[in-house]
Amino acid sequence: MDNIEPMHPDEHIAQHSANGDFARWAKRPWIARAFGGKVLRGMGVLQVIPILTGMWSGRIRTGINGLYDMGGYLSPEDEQRIEEEFNRTVDPTWKRGDPPIT
Repeated sequence: MDNIEPMHPDEHIAQHSANGDFARWAKRPWIARAFGGKVLRGMGVLQVIPILTGMWSGRIRTGINGLYDMGGYLSPEDEQRIEEEFNRTVDPTWKRGDPPIT
């Protein structure tokens, strides 16, 4: 704790720049994002390969659900399934068509 010193945010950023921290953090995407850095991603034809293999393996669904999967969001079907599981957890006699439990 003895290495902590109060400083202006601009000085703090300048100090990290002088130490080469941003270049080091950019090599680790999770650290770069945590500290506001940028992460460069590969672009081009090779970027299609993980998407295609994900669709073939079933990890990425096709159709409208696939768009949600690739975007990292829950599809409306997923949200409905999660809500139904919650309702059954709270009330084991709950069945589809019953009013949702709030």
